[in-house]
Amino acid sequence: MIFDSKGRLTYEGLIAYYKAKDTGKKTWFYSTELPSRKVELNSSYQAKQVNDEKALKEIERLKKQNYDEISEDEYLFLLSKTTCPEDIILSYPCNLKKIKIDNKIRYFICSSPKCVEDAFYTPIKLYSYIISYREGTMKKDNGNAASNFFGSGSKKRNFCEDGKIWKGPEFTDEAKRNEELQKELDLIKKHKEKMSKFIEGK
Repeated sequence: MIFDSKGRLTYEGLIAYYKAKDTGKKTWFYSTELPSRKVELNSSYQAKQVNDEKALKEIERLKKQNYDEISEDEYLFLLSKTTCPEDIILSYPCNLKKIKIDNKIRYFICSSPKCVEDAFYTPIKLYSYIISYREGTMKKDNGNAASNFFGSGSKKRNFCEDGKIWKGPEFTDEAKRNEELQKELDLIKKHKEKMSKFIEGK
């Protein structure tokens, strides 16, 4: 400490003073010459608060649009199982959401036809994978999560092939698409009913 509480030079201050006098170089700073760390910390904290408030509003908006939160493990499972690049999963038509809040990342997925944006109900297919994973009927290994309405052909396709959602000839079969979609919607409905009963029973 260069100065004491009364503004007088301390022993260390005297040494610094005479050293500066001999060398011509100042080895201390006045308090007014130091950057205000407190102000920087406050600014950083305030910026974080603003960002968190924006994130909370976005989460509320997503929930109103029938998005459900999934865990990081489930998100990583989806990337692995579909073999889709992250930019595909986070963009149309999959439309998963990553939101940073409170120094953490939270993940959300469309779980209802109300928030689907494409004619093939792609998010519903992806959410059905999540439910199957939760219930243990789909394992956490790489690939072989077939894209919409596949599995009847000789080659089983991944949901994504060569970094893109694979859309084969099965997509032209509207009856088959509707049949698969109804199965997925039934799966989602049963899962949500089960979760509601579990929460109510707590």
